[in-house]
Amino acid sequence: MLSRLVFMRLRAAEQALRAGRLDEAYRLASAADLRIHPRGKAVLEQLVEPLAERARGHFRGDRFAEALADVDRALLAGVRTDELAELRRNIETVANAVQRNLATREHVLTEARRRVEAGSLVAGRQILEHGAVADAEAAVIGQTIERRAAEAATMIEQGRQRLKEGQVSAAAERVEAARRLDAHNTAVVSLEAAVVNEGLDRTTRAIQEGRLARAAEELKALRDLARQDPRRLELEAFLREARRAADHLRGHAFGEARKSVAALAQMTPAPKWVDAMAKRLREAEDIDLELRVGPLGQWATWEPAPAGAARLVPVGYEGRAALDETVMLAAGAVTRSPSGPRQLLMLVDGGGSTLLIFSDRCSIGRVATEHPADVTLFGDLAERHAEIARVDEDYFLFGTRDVDIGGRMYRQQLLRDGDRVMLGRRAKFEFKLPSRKSLTAVLTLSDTTKMPQDVRTVLLFKDHATIGNGSTSHVRCRHAERAIVLMNRGGRLWAQPNGLEASNGQWVEVGVPAQIAGVSFVLQPWQARMA
Repeated sequence: MLSRLVFMRLRAAEQALRAGRLDEAYRLASAADLRIHPRGKAVLEQLVEPLAERARGHFRGDRFAEALADVDRALLAGVRTDELAELRRNIETVANAVQRNLATREHVLTEARRRVEAGSLVAGRQILEHGAVADAEAAVIGQTIERRAAEAATMIEQGRQRLKEGQVSAAAERVEAARRLDAHNTAVVSLEAAVVNEGLDRTTRAIQEGRLARAAEELKALRDLARQDPRRLELEAFLREARRAADHLRGHAFGEARKSVAALAQMTPAPKWVDAMAKRLREAEDIDLELRVGPLGQWATWEPAPAGAARLVPVGYEGRAALDETVMLAAGAVTRSPSGPRQLLMLVDGGGSTLLIFSDRCSIGRVATEHPADVTLFGDLAERHAEIARVDEDYFLFGTRDVDIGGRMYRQQLLRDGDRVMLGRRAKFEFKLPSRKSLTAVLTLSDTTKMPQDVRTVLLFKDHATIGNGSTSHVRCRHAERAIVLMNRGGRLWAQPNGLEASNGQWVEVGVPAQIAGVSFVLQPWQARMA
């Protein structure tokens, strides 16, 4: 925490600046501990123009040492360095020329011409005066100086008039022309500041009103003026990010567009419409996902499914607890058998083993050699201990005996997100519905509950599910750069990064490793029967 003395010195520097005591304000603000403080920096930046103007006065009065000292003080602020460096070079040039008395006439004339062509009319005029050259060639240079000064004055007057009429681009054009003629004319510097402020104010207003195309035009109207001005840089950065969001929106990449809009909320000038756009994009992202996994999405395939792609086909089950299942099989890889419904095992790098069940009904029982249940557990259970059924948008558990759900015993019960189910001492799981966007449910096994092939979670798959590192993902994977959506498309399985275009997705083939957005996984046939 800064001491009271430091704040008193900062206040004294600010008061000295307001009172026009430049040397005192500079002495205080340039102290090592004050110039790193934001208020100290602000004092130094505000000193730049009065110090530069005083330096020009010393320069015109041939007080070169004083002029150079003021320029060096102004340079300490670290702004307008190019302009100040040029002023310093002019002063040094004239000072050196005076000190050497401009030894030769040619040197005087050459240096004067060079300065005039560079837009330094004051330097050219002073070189001629101190060189005491008064011949015809010097007269021509003098006439050139006066002509350029008159042209610069005309450009300045026209620029002021265009600015008054609201023609920022035309005013900026006149400023650039005047700078080429007489760069260090204080009237040029003043007009440039006025034009830049007007252009940046107009750009800011257009952004706040949501007229981004207009804002880009207003910024373009400034041409090359104030290219390094912090305010202009901030506005340019905002418009670039807005353009990036618009490009994502054009490609229906709503998730990426929402990220860009979130970045806009952290930038200047942070208009009010940004929050509304973020909300609308999230809604659009939700609607887009619903459409992709809905009936129309089943025909919205962008390429034919390759041979071997995971395909959902009906498989019947013959037994005392018969289920009409829709399960995932590798086309042509697994033959139909009455031994039980088909499921798939998904192995995710960094996410463990997950059993996918593609059916509205799922039986649970102990590991058995004949007629195994869909979910087989190593424990003190019956072969068919319970069944979970999906009815419309709800899940129900039906037990062949009492089942502990949340500490109470039931034979049948509606399951809710977070319900803890205990079928036996070593047969426990938690029922979860991670995402409101999906009817896919997750059974998360307890640490003491074991399944074949070290399965830790079971997915009761409905239309789509997600792999990701967020709390709404059905399969958690710490390596996921973004959520991956697994979708049933026309009886085949399609995987695609959430929020990106379909060209970033791919068909999933059983036995073929897939890698999308940092997630590596493979699907394998499920074998529940014990040998």
